[in-house]
Amino acid sequence: MQRNHRNGVIREVWARNFQNEFILFSHTLRFAGAGAVVAIDTEFPGVLQENAWKESDETHYRAMKESVELLPVIQIAVAIGSSYGKCLGAWNFNLHYDLSRDFHTDAAVNFLLAAGVDFQRHATEGIEPRSLGTMLQLGFGYPLRAFGNLT
Repeated sequence: MQRNHRNGVIREVWARNFQNEFILFSHTLRFAGAGAVVAIDTEFPGVLQENAWKESDETHYRAMKESVELLPVIQIAVAIGSSYGKCLGAWNFNLHYDLSRDFHTDAAVNFLLAAGVDFQRHATEGIEPRSLGTMLQLGFGYPLRAFGNLT
């Protein structure tokens, strides 16, 4: 499934189309070649210390780091651009996430619902995080420490 966006098409990836979309993603990344720009955006189900942003930069950083390490990722969006600035493709990898079992904050859930996240679909059709982690490592050819909670 594709979703039109003001700057092009974002390809929605779920478990059922994961293999085919990942092949297209990998081909696009190879086609982009040296100098490619890869932008990544993630969605998490909250921040464990919501008021940490009011504290020092170090406290804020530590709170965000702990939240990312402890909370599961819901979505990972990846856009690939050429060295000349042209967007070659964008994918939204929708991961398995069960709102009834996985930790979250109410504020984050309300925000994500308003943004269009379909939690029911994530629970029934989401990609297993380890599958995405494995494929990313194979696609990039080396371990990705930034995606540690996916592998």
